[in-house]
Formats: sequence, structure tokens, C-alpha cells
Amino acid sequence: MTQRPFIATPVLAALVLIALAFPFALPNTAQAADREITKITGDLYRFKNKFHFSVFLVTPEGVIATDPINKDAAAWLKAEIAKRFGKEIRYVIYSHDHRDHIAGGEVFAETATVVAHQNAKAAIVGEKRPTAVQTVTFSDRMTVELGGKRVELTYVGPSHSNNMIVMNFPEERVLFLVDLVSPGRVPYKNLSDSYFPGWIDALKKVEAIDFDILAPGH
Repeated sequence: MTQRPFIATPVLAALVLIALAFPFALPNTAQAADREITKITGDLYRFKNKFHFSVFLVTPEGVIATDPINKDAAAWLKAEIAKRFGKEIRYVIYSHDHRDHIAGGEVFAETATVVAHQNAKAAIVGEKRPTAVQTVTFSDRMTVELGGKRVELTYVGPSHSNNMIVMNFPEERVLFLVDLVSPGRVPYKNLSDSYFPGWIDALKKVEAIDFDILAPGH
């Protein structure tokens, strides 16, 4: 893994790369479809639902999916994956507990193992998030493997939430990162519910990960 000093240049370079590769991720999305699937690289795909994004990895043994976004979006995605790839979703991984990203997880729960950081369960259960409760948790790092492919999960510490993880697809050299960084945007509304200086520390941890493409959640 290449270690880099925490400076703005690598992050900005990654944001420029994702902006060029995925222009629909920028604010000007008025003419884009509400829902669509786009190939990132290899067997890794990006799912767009209006202004939210998730990714999924197709393997010979099924699909590793990420944030379901909401019940209708998850149902659409499940049907499209079955139609296009003939695969079932075997894992669904939550980036953090916030409802606008993880609602609808029950749509995948019939076939999938649900994974999230151990801190997410209290909010999902206590605040009655409309989604499936995770069945597998971890504290610092975890690797999910399926069909010879893998995704590396890293807890970045209290930042946008107290259970935020990032998902690195090392073979594809893509990092899925939600809400910590959004191209062309500042953080949503006020920051009263966020964690400082944890947010800065989280970005330093992201800087240390070796990747080429940043795939954000917005």
C-alpha cells in the first residue's frame, strides 16, 4: 500500500477522476435517468437512484451489494441484477446507519448476509430504521470474499456518523465512500450531528488507502 502525506492534492485528483469518469455524479443531473446502472471497471458497477449512489460487484457465486438506498430502489436493483447477470445478492454492506442510504435492506435479506459496523446496530434498532438489521458486524477492519473477489471494509472512526466505513475494491482499485466527500458539494446542512476533529482524521485514513477511482455516495 502506498503511503501518502495528508494533503489536498490526491483527494482533488481522485475527485476530478471520478467527475470525468462519471459526469452524472455532479449536481447537473436534471436530464439523467432517475435510476441507472453504469459499469465502473471490470465486474464493478455503480447504481444511481436520483441523487444517491451505491456500487455492486458481480462474482461467479453471486453479487456483493452496498447501500440499498430505499425499498423501491432496492427492489428495482434486485430485479435488474437478476435480469442482466442472472445472479442473486449474497452480501449487502451498509456504509453507515443513515436511513437515506440504507433503507430497504430487507429486500436483499432473503438471500444476503447483511454487514455493517458494530456501532450501527444501536441506531438501526433504536431509531427503527426501515431496513434489515445487520447479521455480521466488525470493529476495525473486515474483508468480504465471494467467488474469488473481495472488498475490504475499514472503519474510519467518528466522522459523518459514529459507524462510518469505507469499502475498497482492491482488484478494481475503486474506493466507495459515502458522505465524507461529495464532489462539488459541501457537507449536508449543518454539522451539529457530526464528529470533529474525527472527520479530519477519517479523511487522513482515506488518504492512506491505495486506490485510483473514488466512487462517492452523492
